[in-house]
Amino acid sequence: MSATIASNAFIASAGRIVGGVFALFTTIFITRSLGTSGFGEYSTAVAFLYIFNAIADFGLYSYLVREISRTKNDERSIVGHTITLRMAFLVVLLSAGILIGQVLPYPEAVKRGMVFAAVSYFFLSSSQVLMGLFQRYLVIWKAAAAEVISRGVQLAFVCFLFLSDEIKIEAFLGVLAVASFVNFCVVIFFARQHTTFTFGVSWSAWKAIAKESFPIALSLIFTLIYFRLDTVLLSLFKSAHEVGIYNISYKLLENIIFYPAMFVGLLMPALSREAENHSEKFAELLQKGSKTLFAVAVPMVFGGVILARPIIEMVGGTAFREAQQPFVVLLLATACIFFGTIAGAAVIALNKQKQAIPIYFCAMVFNVLVNLVFIPQYGYMATAITTLITEVIVTAGLCGIVGARKILPNPAFAAKVFLAGGVMVTPLFLFFNSFYDSIGLVSLIPAIVGGPIVFFAALVAVGGFSRDDFNFLFGRIH
Repeated sequence: MSATIASNAFIASAGRIVGGVFALFTTIFITRSLGTSGFGEYSTAVAFLYIFNAIADFGLYSYLVREISRTKNDERSIVGHTITLRMAFLVVLLSAGILIGQVLPYPEAVKRGMVFAAVSYFFLSSSQVLMGLFQRYLVIWKAAAAEVISRGVQLAFVCFLFLSDEIKIEAFLGVLAVASFVNFCVVIFFARQHTTFTFGVSWSAWKAIAKESFPIALSLIFTLIYFRLDTVLLSLFKSAHEVGIYNISYKLLENIIFYPAMFVGLLMPALSREAENHSEKFAELLQKGSKTLFAVAVPMVFGGVILARPIIEMVGGTAFREAQQPFVVLLLATACIFFGTIAGAAVIALNKQKQAIPIYFCAMVFNVLVNLVFIPQYGYMATAITTLITEVIVTAGLCGIVGARKILPNPAFAAKVFLAGGVMVTPLFLFFNSFYDSIGLVSLIPAIVGGPIVFFAALVAVGGFSRDDFNFLFGRIH
């Protein structure tokens, strides 16, 4: 198969869709088993340990992608030392997270659930650092296969628990840990087909890697902390019900964030090479990548705003209906993340990550302080709006480092995308609610499938994509 961005993006998307369907039914079974409060406790355990998992990331994934994209480096040594260092960080930090969680005023079920959440993060995070290897060789189908297999395992066990009336959050988190272990085993098997790395301790190698990845680590730690700390703060000030309402929206959007991360991950090796060579093609790749993301973000927001109520009710049922308000706000934040993702990749490729540290730090401080002030009064809507403002701050700052003109699409292209979005959304706005009231959730199928088709057909019709843009997506890049 040709090594193209489009082919790999298609395969990854197909895998994500299948895995996403598995994840959707998994969430449906979990929410209906636990209810809003139980799902809130489940989300609290996951979110709390995520903070320690985020710190353990230490920028190692981004470091790995950048370094193995430069042919002069020893790939086997880099991969082996990087994944072993990640696992060492995870053991220390996740253990600390479990101990700290035991002294906080959480229910015993949440505290016990943290142990399973920690095991899940250990295997999942250990395997994620190897995604850079699949992106380097443009064999993203292997990562997609690992996800589909692990999601299928999780769904099978969750379905069993649902049918057996097992409603303990520890059981569902235990299933998550098993699925993460399966993912880890499959990823290791595939990764060794490309690089026969070995696990091992090398203090000198670890020191060199940590020195290089530390600036990236700080930025990612600040980002991932504010990305999840809002749920922890919400759990300390508000009921588990509110945490459940907020997190069903968050969980849906986490699946969407995969797409810009996947696309930029495929583009990252080429960006790293062109940045190192100081090539004009770097700016060209960046602009074309940004245009592609913009063309996905706009219809996502337009359609998501109209379909918010049925999407929430499909996943959580009518008990979660009030989640549609934070869902719309977080959808706008997700659109910002699209641009923040490619801007962040450009910063790393240019080796300017030290300049980004103050931006991420200020965003984290802003997020925490504003949440502390407004969560007690406004609950989950405060966390949602704060997340949106935080993402705007981060994206604007990163675009400033790289150059806004390199990231943001030109006005003419933006106008064509908005026009195509208007064509797509008009029939949804006029007719969808009546169809939904008549036939229920079935009406989502033509809307979700047909909407993107109408949008991209309209975008091509108005000249939104040039031949160069299509060559960028469908041409060979390796």
